[in-house]
Amino acid sequence: MDPTPVATPATFNRYTTSHPPGADPGPRPYGSARATVRTRILIISDTHGVQLTTEPPPANVDAPSSPCTLHGHSASRSPFHYPLPEADVVIHCGDLTKRSTIEEYRSTAALLRGVRAPVKIVIAGNHDVSLHDSYYRERVASFSKDDRPDFGWLSRNLATNHDARTVIASSSPDDGIIYVEEGTHDVVLPNGASLRVYTSPWTPSYGGWAFQYNGPHAFDIPADADVAVTHGPPKGVLDYAASGDRAGCEHLFRAVEKARPRIHCFGHIHEAWGAYYGHWAEAPGVVGPDDTAMTEDDDPHDAYETFDSASVLSISSNRSLPQQLPPPQTLRYFDTSRSRRLEDITTIKLAPLIDSEDDTREKRARYAEYSALGCRPVDITMEGDIPVEKGQQTLFLNAAILDRRYKIAQFPWLVEIDLPMA
Repeated sequence: MDPTPVATPATFNRYTTSHPPGADPGPRPYGSARATVRTRILIISDTHGVQLTTEPPPANVDAPSSPCTLHGHSASRSPFHYPLPEADVVIHCGDLTKRSTIEEYRSTAALLRGVRAPVKIVIAGNHDVSLHDSYYRERVASFSKDDRPDFGWLSRNLATNHDARTVIASSSPDDGIIYVEEGTHDVVLPNGASLRVYTSPWTPSYGGWAFQYNGPHAFDIPADADVAVTHGPPKGVLDYAASGDRAGCEHLFRAVEKARPRIHCFGHIHEAWGAYYGHWAEAPGVVGPDDTAMTEDDDPHDAYETFDSASVLSISSNRSLPQQLPPPQTLRYFDTSRSRRLEDITTIKLAPLIDSEDDTREKRARYAEYSALGCRPVDITMEGDIPVEKGQQTLFLNAAILDRRYKIAQFPWLVEIDLPMA
């Protein structure tokens, strides 16, 4: 059954108007239809309570105590270092914590306070147990009855729902941190831009975590949303797990395909960090190929790129991924001649047994550039290198910062976008 969120009245702070799921958000606060404002959006996910690094990475980054994974590079900075680039708005796609302790919430709040941006939009993820009130109460009750040491530790150390919300949602207005639940939110940014964002922390059930559902889930993304922020990925797009499974949600993909926001950002699958520029095959408002469930047959590799299953690239101590990650199994919804992968783990991680000298040189240059900038930049304005026009294209971003071993491994995304003036 689809979880029923608590319907609350629209809530306000000095920047945001929020609308619960299923509610009609009404007209957005547009000014002149022709006037736009260039806006910088910094996007991160799955930080799990870590702090920005301030010291150079240790000489042995493979040591268990090292906070970083540099993917074979020798760098003076980790991929997630202080200071982060300045932005007009920060988006955190969930998993603020690893074990949902009050110390981890405080750490994440401190991280967000330190970012040079007036507005920070934050959602929960499946690890943020304390922010899912009904799940929290059920789990604490079950942990308290279990005599296993780990469960006793959890019952004693989980942040309460009230404390977690107080730390994240009740920061000083000057901090600009806005914790939002599932729904549509209109944000008038200090730079004069109007941003309509849809958010949802819900992911398909796996492992009995918070904010998870069995069966279908209604992702009510409005047609005029600029950005969709979800914790989990859509089916077939930047959702390829080390297990070899596609871990995304088909209901989410259908909702994104219907609404076509200019950006869809998420995390959850750490090893699937990357960017995909999806050019939709059909005109806006045209129904996709059919309405049947997605299957593996929806992955026409030959229409996109040759996939050599013998070529693999290690991504952790005991797992591997193909060097050329399979393209979205939903490719029939995209114009493959104009869609492309922009970045993923395989484009930054050195593979000594596979990479040519040119590949190695290119990866080193790319990694050094992103490390110096403190982000992977993307310009999707109409004058940018990768223009994204509403209804025509969507930029998909997996923004997970940590790898599967919960070490800092990936870069934040800094997206330049032209938004309507409020």
